[in-house]
Amino acid sequence: MKITKIAVQKNDPERYNIFVGDQHEERFACGVDQELLLRHHLHKGMEVDENKLAQWALEDEYEKAYKHALHYVNRRMRTEHEVRLELANKEVTMDHIDQILEAMKERKYVNDQMYAKSYVNLELSTSSKGPGRMKQYLEEKGVARSTIEGALLSYTKEQQLDKAIAVIQKKSRQYKKRQYANEKEEAYRRFVATWLFI
Repeated sequence: MKITKIAVQKNDPERYNIFVGDQHEERFACGVDQELLLRHHLHKGMEVDENKLAQWALEDEYEKAYKHALHYVNRRMRTEHEVRLELANKEVTMDHIDQILEAMKERKYVNDQMYAKSYVNLELSTSSKGPGRMKQYLEEKGVARSTIEGALLSYTKEQQLDKAIAVIQKKSRQYKKRQYANEKEEAYRRFVATWLFI
């Protein structure tokens, strides 16, 4: 059988529908990405068989999943665990997930060490979180314990003490305000109760 027609998909100009057949009939075979079309030099009149079509379909599934993963990490930094979960939710095969993550780690698109260090540095400059809260968050993101411990080395004992003191002082001020408000309310209630009987 031969490729009888290659047509651009209506909703995505970078994807193509491949039709195959002979003189008597034509049928839709598969959709492929532009990259795959060029890689295999697909063209009208090219001889194909079912094995080739199955191979192209598998490659296309990989390409689609890889592009989805790229889009997912493009929005913000992600851990390996997050990417794995996202692809699994999209029903990508385990083989493809492993291949995609390998390729993304090679290109540094996914790097748990960098993720953990960036997270710790951001929290150090913008929040009053202690190392325990940071560790818990990173564990939830699937970061390895050794990677977390390495990232937390930048959180010095002195910084931890300064943050703890700042939190205690803030809580103390809040407590005093609440206590003052409660005392004021109590005094008002006593006054009203007394005034009613004057």
